[in-house]
Amino acid sequence: QFGEESFKAVYDIDDAETFARIDRTGKLPTTSAPSPGQFLEAYKTAFAQGYDSVICITVSSEISATHNAAVNAAALMPEHDITVLDSQSLSMGQGLMVLAAAETVENDGSKESAIVAAQSVRERTHLFAALSTLKYLAMSG
Repeated sequence: QFGEESFKAVYDIDDAETFARIDRTGKLPTTSAPSPGQFLEAYKTAFAQGYDSVICITVSSEISATHNAAVNAAALMPEHDITVLDSQSLSMGQGLMVLAAAETVENDGSKESAIVAAQSVRERTHLFAALSTLKYLAMSG
C-alpha cells in the first residue's frame, strides 16, 4: 500500500513501478499478508475445479503472517484434504519447493511423495542475496 492506494503485488503493480514510487515519494510501501478469506477462496476454487487435495507452500512463517492465514483457512475446511507447508524461505527457495512438489505429483501422482519432495528441498535450501543497492534496506531501518 502506498498511502491510501492499495495494490496486489504482481497483479496490480510491478517491481519497476514499485521502485519508481519509492524513489518519487521517499517512502516504502506497507504490506500485509493475504487474509484467511483469500486462502479459503483459493482452496474452494481448487476443489470446485475437481482437485482431490491441496498442497499450499507458504512464505516463511518467521517473516510473514501468510502461513498462519493459510493454516486458519484450511481449518475452516476440515472435510477437505489440505496440507499447508512452511517453506521457511522466500522467493526462489519457496519456488524450488513448489517445483519439486509439482514434478513429483506429475511423475508419481502421490500427494505424500510430493510433500516429502518439497520438504527435502526445504532442508537443502539456503538463501543468499546480492543487492545492487542498500538504499531500500536503509530506508526500512
